[in-house]
Order: sequence, then C-alpha cells, then structure tokens
Amino acid sequence: MSAHLRSLGERRNTFIGTPYWMAPEVIIVQHDRQQSYDCKSDVWSIGITAIEVADKNPPLSDIHPMQALLLIPTAQLGLAKPSAWTKRFQDMIADCLIVDPNARPSAARLLEHPFFSKRATKENIIELFARAKAKRTGSAYVPRDGLKTREREKKQIAHAVEEDQSKLDIWETAMEEEGKVVLEDGAIAEDARSKEQPKVKPSSMYKHF
Repeated sequence: MSAHLRSLGERRNTFIGTPYWMAPEVIIVQHDRQQSYDCKSDVWSIGITAIEVADKNPPLSDIHPMQALLLIPTAQLGLAKPSAWTKRFQDMIADCLIVDPNARPSAARLLEHPFFSKRATKENIIELFARAKAKRTGSAYVPRDGLKTREREKKQIAHAVEEDQSKLDIWETAMEEEGKVVLEDGAIAEDARSKEQPKVKPSSMYKHF
C-alpha cells in the first residue's frame, strides 16, 4: 500500500507502506503526527529496492517487520557485499539512503547520478540475457565479440581452403601435362620423363571449428 501525493510540494502524515521499504520520515509520523513527508520518501524506497535486486532481499528482512520499523531510522543499511558491486551502484544506494530527507536527492536529481546517466545499452542487455541463459542451461558463455572472432576465423579458413584447392587444381593439371598420375592420397606415380618435385603442394591439414 502507498499514499498518493498529487503535487510536487504536497506532504502527507499518514503511516502507510511496506515496513522494509519505508523511509525513516514515514516511520516517524506513526508517533508524531506533527511530522510529515514528501515524495523523497520514494527515493529511499528506490535505494532499498536496489539492495533487494542485488541481495535478493531488502535489508532487515530476516527480522519481524515491526522490529525492523524500530531499527530503520538509525540502522546503517546497505549492500551485504559492497565489493561485489560497482562504485557507482554503491554511491547511488548511499545517496538514496540518506536519513535526513532534506539532504537526500530528489528523483530528478537522482537521475543525474552517473549510475543512471550511464545506463545500459541494448548490447549490454543482450549480453546479460546471454550470460543468464548460459548459466541456466549449463552451457558455455561466448561473448558477442567472441562470436564475431570465430565467424571471422571461419571465413579466413574457408578462404584458405578455397585458395589451396585452386593451387591443387593447378598442380594436378601440371602433373597430368607431364604424364604423371596423382593418386588419391596425393602421391605421384613415377614417370621417367620427370623426377622434379612440384613447386606447389597442397596443405595436408586444416583446423576446423
């Protein structure tokens, strides 16, 4: 449940919301109806939601909701393993969870944070989906750059094979003109007229992908 603010400057003093996501100023109005809050309480909730996405649970979710309400205004909330996340992500959450709502950034100001201004590209999102799919299916993850490299290598090998086949055709033709016979294994039947080794020989092995 949530309270609806109809304008930017409107304030409320109703105690309503989901405990783990409630901002300190929302909790305070439960005991002091002279206090109020504005839309910056939602910025706090964004920070809690970001932690939930990262840690799979909001902070203090291991204790009773009513007990969490008592701790939220004074507890140091944050990521369970900050070092596992980027500095930008950590800073964004820290800005959202500033206890004093007057010092906490507004939604418009928060959007200027590097975490949001340098948002993911289409390629980033595709890569994340590919990683998740590989993890779920147990298959090897191949980066998009890796796929491009493999395709390029395949084309290079195909070109080399085609070029070598052309050389092989020329070589076999030359042998036939000299009266020699090229066997299936590449060997040449002896011919008394010429014992010279051919100048161009086919490659014997290719690495296939």
